[in-house]
Amino acid sequence: STKFDSNSTYVVDANPASPSITATNVVGETIEVVFNASATADIDYYQVWSSAASGSFDLIAQIPESDFASSMTVIDASFSITGTMSYRVYAVKNGRYSSPATDSQAISAPTLDVGSLSVVNLNTAYYIQYNMPESRFVDHVEIYMDSEAVQGNLTRTGATLVYSGNN
Repeated sequence: STKFDSNSTYVVDANPASPSITATNVVGETIEVVFNASATADIDYYQVWSSAASGSFDLIAQIPESDFASSMTVIDASFSITGTMSYRVYAVKNGRYSSPATDSQAISAPTLDVGSLSVVNLNTAYYIQYNMPESRFVDHVEIYMDSEAVQGNLTRTGATLVYSGNN
């Protein structure tokens, strides 16, 4: 914005002070990003950006003035891979961005195998039952079948896909 001081001298707003990330915590299959407010008064909003595996950053949250507190929290459930997630938090005032507060957090997906798998031979078909893993990282299951005389000879490359879905 254009501002003049009492002597009619043009004044340029400085970039706001950076917020500070105080913690990144794994919470279930999400990451909690906790940050403190900027020391600059009258911030318009905060933005939280994330990046998976050193890729490009994407905006995951914008905190409006009505939600400001001395300490704020954003839960990141936007990622669909495991590894190290990187974060940047900016304070924005009059269109000017602070330097980013930065941090990262490693996350691993839980075991993604189905449970209680059973197969019943119905002579002309097979009846397959299983329990889906409780994970947001699973959107479908693929079941392969291989038939060999010796168990050690079973391989996925020699198997045939017999089911793909989430039922």
